[in-house]
Amino acid sequence: MLLAKLLLVSSRIAAETLAGRCFGPAVAAWLTSTLIVVGPIVVVLALEQGASFAVHSAELTPAGVFSLS
Repeated sequence: MLLAKLLLVSSRIAAETLAGRCFGPAVAAWLTSTLIVVGPIVVVLALEQGASFAVHSAELTPAGVFSLS
């Protein structure tokens, strides 16, 4: 599971960096600040904690993201 997390995070960072280089910093900022980042995290939560925990965290994630922006 740890290896999956490490690969997932590093591949996301690499993809966002490449998008920033190709399309500019505005696109990279949009990718890193939107809910697209949360998807892989919820998948890992579902695998570790179970489906009901993942559903509950996915429902509350937008409130947390929008409260910070």
